[in-house]
Amino acid sequence: MKLPAKPVILVPPQPNLGPEPFEEPALVWPWFIAIFGVVITVALFRLRKPRTGRSQTAGSAMADVATPVPSVERMAMLSAEVRRSLALRFDETWLAKTTEEISANAALNDRLGTDGATRLVDFLRAADLARFARKEGQGVEFEAWLDWATAFVAAGASSKRIGK
Repeated sequence: MKLPAKPVILVPPQPNLGPEPFEEPALVWPWFIAIFGVVITVALFRLRKPRTGRSQTAGSAMADVATPVPSVERMAMLSAEVRRSLALRFDETWLAKTTEEISANAALNDRLGTDGATRLVDFLRAADLARFARKEGQGVEFEAWLDWATAFVAAGASSKRIGK
């Protein structure tokens, strides 16, 4: 017995659309150029802008002392100049040291001598007292320290890292 043959169904041909269209990737290089331009512009702006807060000369804050400023602030400015002078003589880490750390450092006696180191620590303690007392006239001996601090800063500016 023969089974009847299945009828063959013909499917009309479908058009060949070809490969999928290629989508162009977004252009990335203009973004890189734009970001690079912004970075360069910011860098040039920062280089051209004068930096505030940094003294141009060793005695720049000393010149500001002559203006009518409360003695507490004048003592703080003197202290900052003396600390910058220490950073010039030793290294930049001396800017972050506390008065106690400075007084405990043996290199201070080697470079300044015992009298110089003692006088420096006394000045820094008087400046700390003036800054943290925050009452005008209490513990502020600005006039007594002005000549010493000016001489100390001037000596530090002329020596600039002795032994390095």
